[in-house]
Amino acid sequence: MAKVISMEERRLEKELFFERQVLQTLCLTDIEQSTRALFASFTTSEQLFEHTLVPFCTDVALESYLYGARFSRLHRVMSDRDIKRAWIKVENEVVAELLDFLLYWCAPASEESLVYSCEHYIDRWWSEGYLNGMRRWRLRLWK
Repeated sequence: MAKVISMEERRLEKELFFERQVLQTLCLTDIEQSTRALFASFTTSEQLFEHTLVPFCTDVALESYLYGARFSRLHRVMSDRDIKRAWIKVENEVVAELLDFLLYWCAPASEESLVYSCEHYIDRWWSEGYLNGMRRWRLRLWK
């Protein structure tokens, strides 16, 4: 007897497949290097940085990357400017989450520079995901 799959289960299955496909081209070493380059100067404890900040920042980068890949699917129905405008609403929440976490664990000399670093970090990984998604679409790798 065949198992009946609900629409929600099918949607989740397709989403997981999509995420696995998109993440195959991503290198975690690049994310960790980016994290070190942007945020290492904000903490004095190497152990805190390696065991607390790097894993959290990596998770946020992966989330931003996947958002970028998902938003790239919208280019067929929206202009790049409209996509970026829609992303900014989500981006503010992701930046605020990262900033709150870093402010809790770090004592930056300049909070403004930490805000700028968070925005740059999130934007970079969203753009990487968006470009990867566009590349996959051009190569007709969407399923």
